[in-house]
Amino acid sequence: MSVYASPRCGKSCAQPVKPADVYAGGTTSKTSWREEVQGRVHWFPGPFEDFLDDLVPCSVPCTLNDDISNAFDGYRPGKGKEIPSYPGLNAGLNALVKSFGDRKFVFYDTHGSSMSFPFETFAEQHAISYPDLCASWPGETIPKEAFEKKNKKNKKGEEKTDDEINLAWQQVALIGEVKAELKDNPFPRRGKVHADTVVKLARCARNLLLANGLLATFVLGIYETMLHVVRFDHSSAIVSPAIDFKEDPRLLQRFLWHLTHPVVGDSIVGCDPTVRRLTSVDREWVARSLKDAGVENVEAELKEFYNGRRMEVPHGTNGASTPYICYRLLDVNARLFSRATTVWLTLEDTRLSGPDGTLVDQVPPPSTRIRIMKEAWRQLVRKPESAFYDRLAARIPDSERRGLAKLVCGGDLGELEVQRWEKTSPKASKYMQGQRDLRLCSDTGEVPLGTPCNLPYPQHQTFSWAVGLDPEWTYRERSHMRFVIDVVGRPITRARNTKQVVTALRDAIIGHRLAWEKAGVLHRDVSLGNILIVDEEGGEHSFEGFLHDFDYSAMTPDAASEMPVDDLPLPDDPVESNGDGMETIDVGAAPPDDQRKERTGTYHFMAIEILLGRVVHCVHHDLESFYWVLLWILVRHTEHNFSIKEAQAVFEFGNERVGIKAKKYWLDTDLDRFNIPKNSPLMKLLVDFSDLVLKGTPNKFAKPVPLTYDAVLSLFDTALAAPGWPDDDIKACTWFGGPGRSVVQGMMSDNLDNKPIAAPSKTGSRSEIKPPPDNTETRAVRSKRRSEVVERGPSQTEAGSSSQTTGNSFKRRRTAGSRAGSSGTVARSGSNVRSTGHAGSRSGLRSQTPRSQQS
Repeated sequence: MSVYASPRCGKSCAQPVKPADVYAGGTTSKTSWREEVQGRVHWFPGPFEDFLDDLVPCSVPCTLNDDISNAFDGYRPGKGKEIPSYPGLNAGLNALVKSFGDRKFVFYDTHGSSMSFPFETFAEQHAISYPDLCASWPGETIPKEAFEKKNKKNKKGEEKTDDEINLAWQQVALIGEVKAELKDNPFPRRGKVHADTVVKLARCARNLLLANGLLATFVLGIYETMLHVVRFDHSSAIVSPAIDFKEDPRLLQRFLWHLTHPVVGDSIVGCDPTVRRLTSVDREWVARSLKDAGVENVEAELKEFYNGRRMEVPHGTNGASTPYICYRLLDVNARLFSRATTVWLTLEDTRLSGPDGTLVDQVPPPSTRIRIMKEAWRQLVRKPESAFYDRLAARIPDSERRGLAKLVCGGDLGELEVQRWEKTSPKASKYMQGQRDLRLCSDTGEVPLGTPCNLPYPQHQTFSWAVGLDPEWTYRERSHMRFVIDVVGRPITRARNTKQVVTALRDAIIGHRLAWEKAGVLHRDVSLGNILIVDEEGGEHSFEGFLHDFDYSAMTPDAASEMPVDDLPLPDDPVESNGDGMETIDVGAAPPDDQRKERTGTYHFMAIEILLGRVVHCVHHDLESFYWVLLWILVRHTEHNFSIKEAQAVFEFGNERVGIKAKKYWLDTDLDRFNIPKNSPLMKLLVDFSDLVLKGTPNKFAKPVPLTYDAVLSLFDTALAAPGWPDDDIKACTWFGGPGRSVVQGMMSDNLDNKPIAAPSKTGSRSEIKPPPDNTETRAVRSKRRSEVVERGPSQTEAGSSSQTTGNSFKRRRTAGSRAGSSGTVARSGSNVRSTGHAGSRSGLRSQTPRSQQS
């Protein structure tokens, strides 16, 4: 591992801040998706036939000899002829599968129509897609009404007609993107236009993977008469050699045959054999179970039931598993090349298989508890999340556990499959040599062979980098994990009121403290989606909020597990620190194998110092992330005096300089005129927490004062004990034209591309970073006006905002005086040096050394 903290690498903006970010043709969407696919699309190193045998293995050899030589006679592409060519193309594709019997695809022309994100709850925050053609699942057809235009209403409630159709991604097994000219083939070329063509394929592939729980998916890229098959998984994509399907359609027919005759599973190659779609019988059973569990509005819980799935969850190393029905999606990481985390509400399927194969209830039926299931594709260089839960369970007694979930069952499906594959595959020696410790890093012991893995490569663990480039790139691969936790939760944005939000955050901070101080586990990804509200009225848990998703965590060495809890070495020990071990550590001072040097986090909630780079991720950075989570909720889900445009300006995605400036501008300027009326406890918490964050922000005029557990928890406890909390002051976010979700998926992680990152140059003159002149309005003056504004109310706040400090908001400021207040006012105390410098002061940033080049 490099001695330098990992710089940010390109990620797609999975969580937009502004409505324009959702538009597929917008700058944010285009730029972030280009970065998402850059460097992650590989050529297959062999002929098309080998591509089929290695990546599209089939259970029944293709021996068709039907006459298909004239299948595409009606397909006549060319400049300006793309749309007229679609009927001939579709007819040819359907002719190729005519002899497939009950495994036949049906191809449909969908050009000019759009499809929204697969899950309605999150659709408003993701761009629509425009597949040119699609195919049904083998042996099925898609009803005509699926291709009818959706009846949608505008903000005024008036019906509007657009190009979005009713077709759901769950009804689609394969898509194609068509260009009428060969020059539009993007794969041997560079440039923004060709990158956008690849992005269209990638966006559709992402939707297919998420909608159907696929392990890998295939899309067709058709350019005049040349065709590429592109295989996508959650680590990268592999492109087949081009074939001329009009001149010789047999290879394309062979691909379609292979795709519809998988070695494992019963639908297509890439399907997950441990997953099946839900039926009406499943829905009836789940509805009864929810009623028995005391759920009041069952219909609301099952609104998107058929977008769920039944999944087998492994437990132990003997191949045993337990079936669970996932009926409601709580959270989704919508990035393509990522962990692709999905979080579900789930029920254990306790039904037994009857004589005719149908599922029947046990008599008497066992009690069923609602749980949470998580699926994710972890990077092989990271510890499995189950290891962190095991450490937490071993080091924190149940009687002390608060603000933390507990593992019920689950495991790494990828490692289980690789162990079976290693015993039987002739390819294993090539791909496991020197990489076994990465592919099998869990301490699972020897797994019984069970059913042999007869695939060329496992599917629950990716091999795309190793196949497309070289086994030395194995560290870029991902492994499929699935597990169930015991606490039932709902998104924190669905709180009853702001007091419940603050309570849930307080409990999550307590859980964070227990994980670190008792078990040596540092979370490192405190974000909106990773904090849930306990959703069990009168349940067994004594806390109201909890922290989950430890996939990006770090923990002290395993040897520490043999030491008494009080003697655990905290990772902050290499430098002189305060009693909480919270001082910032330069990456050069950290041990070479310190996992916390890998920069991770969800971009909008990352601490300013982490965004600046060259520091080890420590406790106080996570505590700052709790602040940005709180602020995110307040600007989106409460009534305040800021316009939507002003509120959106607090969080900027993509450019680190802009993002850092926005956060510092908020702390130094915007906070002084922000007000949530009739909620003095919340405003006092926000202002006091902001003071702590600002004191911990690096600047040239004073040593930062890191956040501590005691200081932060004291603010929360004081606020919760104060009177004056409203009963119902949480609202839906309406920034995107209607009530929307606020869950964020834009992870920032290691730069594993091995591409040099140029250090940003400094901007502006030296005068821009000098302290302001003596006549600059001080914090003390503004604090006095601030207290008066809060007492007057929101209408006068707007009127008073014009008198706020003007000029360059990013000048370094020395402040004096204090802000004090009594009951019902906002108070700040203490004096410190305030800094609002920009990220341009960062220099000399190095890229991370590839694992294969490390000694």
